[in-house]
This record gives sequence, C-alpha cells and structure tokens, in this order.
Amino acid sequence: MAMGVGMGLATGVSWGQSLVLPADVQAAIRGRITNGFNAGIMVGLVSTNGTQFFSFGSGSRESSSAVTEDTVFEVGSITKIFTCTILSDLVERGSLTLATPVQSLLPSEVRVPTRNSKAITLGTLAMQNSGLPRLPTNLDPAEISDPYADYSGQNLYDFLNGYVLPRDPGATYEYSNLGVGLLGYALSLWAGTNYESLVLDRIAQPLGLEDTVIRLSPDQSRRSAQGYTGVVPVGNWTFQSLAGAGALRSTARDLSTFLAANMGLRSTALLPAMVSAQKSRSTTTTGRIGLGWQLLSSSAGDIVWHDGGTGGFASFIGFLANKRLGVVLLANSDYPVADLGFHLLDPAIPLSSAPAVVTVPPESLNPYVGRYQGRDGDEFNIALRRDHLTVAYSGDRGQVYTLYPSSFRTFFLTQVSASATFQTNAFGVSTNLRWTQGGVTSSYPRLAVPPELGIRRENSGYRLTLLGDPSSRYVVERSTDLLQWIPVSTNSIGELAPDQLGTDLATTRFFRLR
Repeated sequence: MAMGVGMGLATGVSWGQSLVLPADVQAAIRGRITNGFNAGIMVGLVSTNGTQFFSFGSGSRESSSAVTEDTVFEVGSITKIFTCTILSDLVERGSLTLATPVQSLLPSEVRVPTRNSKAITLGTLAMQNSGLPRLPTNLDPAEISDPYADYSGQNLYDFLNGYVLPRDPGATYEYSNLGVGLLGYALSLWAGTNYESLVLDRIAQPLGLEDTVIRLSPDQSRRSAQGYTGVVPVGNWTFQSLAGAGALRSTARDLSTFLAANMGLRSTALLPAMVSAQKSRSTTTTGRIGLGWQLLSSSAGDIVWHDGGTGGFASFIGFLANKRLGVVLLANSDYPVADLGFHLLDPAIPLSSAPAVVTVPPESLNPYVGRYQGRDGDEFNIALRRDHLTVAYSGDRGQVYTLYPSSFRTFFLTQVSASATFQTNAFGVSTNLRWTQGGVTSSYPRLAVPPELGIRRENSGYRLTLLGDPSSRYVVERSTDLLQWIPVSTNSIGELAPDQLGTDLATTRFFRLR
C-alpha cells in the first residue's frame, strides 16, 4: 500500500507495489563504479511492503561476477551493533547491567584503568564514552594490510594494565574500536565462548541469519566478494581480541533481515533489547548515541544508523525511527557509501560530491609507469592496473593505492588529500614526479633503465635485452611490496623473458656491476 505523501518525490524512494531506487542514487552509484571508486554495491531497502534489493557492479573485477543479495561482504563496524545488541539483551534478561564494571568480567590479573574512582562500565563501552582511545597504543601489526590480526588477548591485557585514562569514564564521547572490541571480548569471556559463537547463539540463529559469520564455509567463500582499494585487490581483515569491533561478514539479505527486526517489522524475542539499544543515551560530536547505534536528527525524522569500513569494504545500515524505511548498503571497496544511505533515508541530506575524474586513454598512462626516488632514498612506484595508475610508497609498508586523473598529468587519491603531477620530456615520457600532500610538494626524479638495457612490452610482460657493453654484468631484482627484493638475474643478462620480469616494470630495479 502507499506510504503517504513525500517519499514519492523524484529524489526520494518511490513507493508502490515495490520500492524503487531513486534516479539520482542510481546515477551516483554507477558513476562511482565507472570511475573505479567502487567495484560493486548492493542496496537493500526495507519497509512494511517488504524488502527490495538492487545490484550494481561486480564482486570481482577479474571475473565481473555481479553482486547479489547473497554475496558475502566484510561489514566492518556494523559488527558493533551486534555486540551492543547482545549487551542490551543481557541487560533486558537481568544477567548484566549497563553499570556493570568491565573489570568484573575479566581475569583478576587484569587491572582496567579507573579515574577519580569511576570505573569503565559495559554501558560506557557501548556508548563510546569510556575514556579509552580509538585504538590501543600497543597496536603494532606485523602486516599493515591486516591491522588487527595479531592483536591478542594478552596484548589487550598489557594495554589495560598500563593505560592512564585522560578523562573520567562517561564524560566525553570518543569513537573507539578498542572500547567496543573490549566489550565483545569481555562478554565472550563471561559467556564462556568465543565472539563468533556468541553472535551465532544470541542473534544470528534466532533471526535466521545464515551468512552472518566470521569463519566462512566453502560455500560462503565461493560467494564472497573480493575487496578492493580502488582497483587494487586487498586481503580480508582478521581479528583476535577485538573481534567485537569489526570482524563480522554478512550479506545484504541477512542485514536486511536484521534491520527489519530492529524496525519491529518481524516478530522476535530480541525486539525489547533492540528498542532499548536504539534509545538516545548520550551525545556525540555530530549527534547522539544509544548502545552502539548512532542517531541523527533530520527533516525526515531521527535516523538510527551505523557505517563500517575495512581495508577493502564499506557498509551502511540505518532506518528512520518512524519505521517507514530502512537501508542496507554493502560495497567491496574502501570508498565510503554512508552518504548514499543518508540520502535515501532523507533526500534533503545531499549526496557527497564524488571527485571529478577525466578520461585518460590507457596508452597515455604508460609513459608515467616507473620508479621515482627522492633525495633521502625514499621511492614512489607507479604502475598500471586495469587502465588505472597505482602508487606505492616505500615508507607505507607495501600498501598500494589507486591514482585517479584530474587532468592528463595530475592524479589524486581518495584516501588522503594528496596528488601526483608528472613532468614529461619532449617525447611525452615522464621524467619527474611532484607529490603534494599536506600543503607540501616534493620532487622525485624518475629512475631510468640503464641505456645498455632495452625494454619492450611483449604479451603480458616485458622483455629485457642487453643492447651493448657485454662485459658489464647486472643484478636485476623484483619486489611485490617494495620491501623484499628477489634477484631475477645476477649474471650477464643476455635476455630476460616476460615470465621472468612480470607485468609490472615499476617493481623491477637494476644494478650495474663492473
């Protein structure tokens, strides 16, 4: 049935026999996919009319397989809503209270910091005003691309035992992965289980969420989207002690079911806990917060929401407090989608202006590929992937990012405010990279291939030929992360074939030996 006047505007969700995604949102999503910001985006709209799904793009740039409502994504910080809903349910059942000190759920050798005799409670962790920082100060990942993988329970205990709170618990909001991660860890200890089992027992199984998990079955692995930063594929994030902050994976179907339950559109014994978690309890820097759920005042009414992001995924879940509409957005890239969710819930909230991208033919990008070295020996490696330039900086521990063209010679990143401008010679070949970040521009001359070596593109790789000076010897090394370099040849080169040099000349370096 029709849901009233107002939501049928051209810029809002259309109502009828089924929900229709607004044209401006469709155009924005398609533009982001075309420009390479996102690979695939799944949208779920939830109302009393049911749930409608809308698919854009692919779950893998390599296979071009379309995303569906059953494609598995990392959901990042939407995990926090599950953690806090579990707490709310335990409070409703009388098992715990929001005033329960987290100290009481941890081993006796752990001393959770206090300030002015005020303890960190389960409630302050859920409302993110515990006084704990966003991240633990002893977080030092072995792999920056998987930052929580090796942060163990002992690491968490060591941090708590040594940390001094800068303010009283309950005094000030500060978004904290650490805080909600600690909450999930403490609840798991109290329940005598692990975090995944806690979610399965308390939420996923009661609601019939078959794909809301941490560990994937073979079938779920086959249905999982590949994560990307721009056009660069990245690995999945894994968690130990801080799983409650961001470890879950799920589908648009499961999250829409979870959202419908939170909106009271389906019968569940969890509804009292869900309603309690949605209540405004404290203020944040931009609005209000319940237990995990953020609340934003808008012209359409209060929006109850949360977003998420990992190295290769972005997500959003939210609904109008008047229960008229709920939105799920899942993307398999790190480009945010929250603005799409807010705009769907209230068309008066504008879509974010995606950066303008100009079209540069792939053959015009080839002259920029190479290594660029600064005075201090630091390097930028510029490569070409799927008709986009990518950049890796030697000080970034192997991280690779996508560059987007704002002109034929200037490119930008989406993760930080930074740009790369290439200076070329009379033949159009780049000779210098000017990198601008934080208002500072630095110059990086291009490292040329020695003149005695000839390079030509062949099939899917490069062929290297010794053109002159046969008495000289060269060391040719390759790297996948700019940190570890593996020799390809340590003798007189003669000729190296594409299968030896690979497809990315930017990760090859040459040393001439006398």
